[in-house]
Amino acid sequence: MACLGCVIKGGTAHFEFIILGATMGLMQSMLAARVPLAFGIFTLFS
Repeated sequence: MACLGCVIKGGTAHFEFIILGATMGLMQSMLAARVPLAFGIFTLFS
């Protein structure tokens, strides 16, 4: 299974918390389902 996301960086550092939350959520899903998961998150700077 593969997941792909995109986060746009604004004037604050909130994007780091969003990326961390997405990573932790995907990890918990992977562990609960016992299915390998590949993911990537692109960060765009505005």
